[in-house]
Amino acid sequence: MIKTSLSTLPGRSRLVGLLTELSATKLPSAERNLAERLGHLVGLSGPINLANDLRRLPREAAPVPQVSAQSLQEDLLANRERMMNAITASFVFDTEHSAIEIPNVCVGARPEALLKFEPYQRFYAGQQIEMAVAIDELRDRIRNGISGISAELHQLAELDRTLEDNLLAQTRNLFSVTPKLLEQHFKELLETHQQENENTEQEQLAPWLMPGGWLDRFYQKIRELLLAELEVRLQPAFGLMEALHEHSKNQL
Repeated sequence: MIKTSLSTLPGRSRLVGLLTELSATKLPSAERNLAERLGHLVGLSGPINLANDLRRLPREAAPVPQVSAQSLQEDLLANRERMMNAITASFVFDTEHSAIEIPNVCVGARPEALLKFEPYQRFYAGQQIEMAVAIDELRDRIRNGISGISAELHQLAELDRTLEDNLLAQTRNLFSVTPKLLEQHFKELLETHQQENENTEQEQLAPWLMPGGWLDRFYQKIRELLLAELEVRLQPAFGLMEALHEHSKNQL
């Protein structure tokens, strides 16, 4: 059951594809190849020195109360759905749906209030923080859950903890580039919109948010990136569950 449920994950290709599209914008050369760097990070193909940490991994399983594989799976899938719903709800133009909402979407918002990127940057950063905190807690619960099952899974949980610590700064730096790519995309959409409407004396907000409107397209891009980033951030947790599935299958 676990393997079937995990097979629906799109993996990192979705996020890499979205970032590749945005990377065509003008950015410093150090940040232009974000998609490739992200692929290396998630694939662990970059040079990471873990030898000392690996030597210190415990060889015996700790006496941790066992949690069923089913309960761990339900926890993971339920939290994934909750986080996806929270992201989607943040784009619903109703303050009752989400604590973090896309900026300035309330009825009667002045059009000029939507022409600066800074509120969108704060929105995206807030979503990233929410994701990171929730996934860190979830991942820790899964590690604790599998640690008492066998010595091998206990070592895997400790290895995952070590990898998380070593990759934390790199992950934060890479995901911090996404808002910069979004900013360039926002400026391009806004510039095109203004050129097409340069003779309009006073614009109305509604057409911007209609399907196909320039701001609606920008919102869609933000939503797609957040959902794709969520999947990438969840991959280590799903990897732990896959290892638990394989362990259980080998015990049959």
